[in-house]
Amino acid sequence: MKIFYLILGVFLIFGACSDEEEEVIQTPLVEDASLTLSVDKVALSCAGGTAEVKLETNQEIWDAVPSAGWLTVEKGNSSLILKAAKNETGEQLTATLLVTAGVEENADTAVITVVQNDNSLVLEYTVPARTQIMLPICGLVKCSVDWGDGQTEEIDMKIDNISVAPPRHMYTSAGTYLVRISGEVPELYSMIGFSDEQRACLSGIKQWGKTGLTALRYAFYRCINIESLPPDTDDSFAEVTSFENAFSNCTALKELPEGLFASAVNAETFRDCFYKCTALTSLPVRMFENCSKATIFVYTFGDCPLVELPEGLFKDCIEAVDFNSCFTNCMTLRVIPENLFANCLKVTDFSYCFRNAQSLINIPAKLFNNCTLAEKMVGIFTYCYSLTSIPEELFRNCPEISTFSYCFTSCTSLTGIPAGLFDNNRKVVSFKGTFRDCVSLTGESPYTEIGGKKVHLYERRNYGGEFVTLNEYDACFRNCNGLSDYNTMPSAWNK
Repeated sequence: MKIFYLILGVFLIFGACSDEEEEVIQTPLVEDASLTLSVDKVALSCAGGTAEVKLETNQEIWDAVPSAGWLTVEKGNSSLILKAAKNETGEQLTATLLVTAGVEENADTAVITVVQNDNSLVLEYTVPARTQIMLPICGLVKCSVDWGDGQTEEIDMKIDNISVAPPRHMYTSAGTYLVRISGEVPELYSMIGFSDEQRACLSGIKQWGKTGLTALRYAFYRCINIESLPPDTDDSFAEVTSFENAFSNCTALKELPEGLFASAVNAETFRDCFYKCTALTSLPVRMFENCSKATIFVYTFGDCPLVELPEGLFKDCIEAVDFNSCFTNCMTLRVIPENLFANCLKVTDFSYCFRNAQSLINIPAKLFNNCTLAEKMVGIFTYCYSLTSIPEELFRNCPEISTFSYCFTSCTSLTGIPAGLFDNNRKVVSFKGTFRDCVSLTGESPYTEIGGKKVHLYERRNYGGEFVTLNEYDACFRNCNGLSDYNTMPSAWNK
């Protein structure tokens, strides 16, 4: 019997083998997980609220886990809904959200940093030892100040920076301090009474808070160590009417958040707002979203090294009337979007708007298509040394223009002028220096055909029924001796 079982065992071991090749079972390949989020940082309002983050993944299984209890998350088909209640802690809350797609060794992860502000205006100061700072607060102030070094102070006064100065504080030790200001602060101001040394101590703005702001006139003027601005997550600018010189001469400022002024629905002026921000090279598309009452954009980005402009920059600025010098001395500006002013139907003044845009090669043909009320084009493209041509229809829809003084002065690469450039501009009283020193011009000077006859600019005086009387025209074509009619025009026009 034992022999039988022995033989049976041998058969089972060896008899199952055959000359046929064993079947190889292929393990299906698992695609590597991929995960992409629309943002990696989210700021939530101090009043509480939600934010949506878009998610793309090739995995059916994914999850999101917050690091703090104040933050909750709901999963959608391809999105995350982040939620927070009102922040009543008196301090900024920070959490991370770990998003994981796939399982085990095949998983892909991403992290979102989530911040919820409180109601405080938070400023960062970096100081050497034994340094006194002065807060840029103004107006009828009633607030609490936490100086960040263990000391606090109650402020209740009307500050005008002349007879009543803003609060000061001495730091005995060198370091970086977060100053939290909570309560009522209607204005931010740092011009009169502030030294450059005091301004230089302000190294950052961490959050805008809710202090009842109504004006940011000269708010952070010459604060040369501010590198970026926080988003307005709490409608902090809802009642602000003036941003005049708010960040002018902030020479380290290089980053602006999308929708910075989205709550500034009552803002009227952005005059000089970012003037001489010499590190600022780009602008967010939705920067002036909802700024439908803003009228003044004079010198707003003057002397900024911008390279190109977003097309929808002024989309909501339907009341704008003045863009004088808005982008003057933006010497690296190469591209102007065609629809930049498409919704700005009330603008009257474009003087010096693109003056000294030395890198600009082309002007969009329809740039002023909807600007039918425009009156002043003084020096708008002066010193645009790289400009090679002018579209003939550029001013076609601007019949109210009264002055083209110095409009294209010293555009030394300009090779020709479209004959009908000024056909519809019959109310012009000044062509003073319009093409002065455009030394590469050739061809004929511009003219309008009337009754089959060419009427050049210098001949308009003979057609009083067609054109208003010119008051200024001297040096219009000075040094444009490549023009075919240069020697036949009256001397006042080319001398």
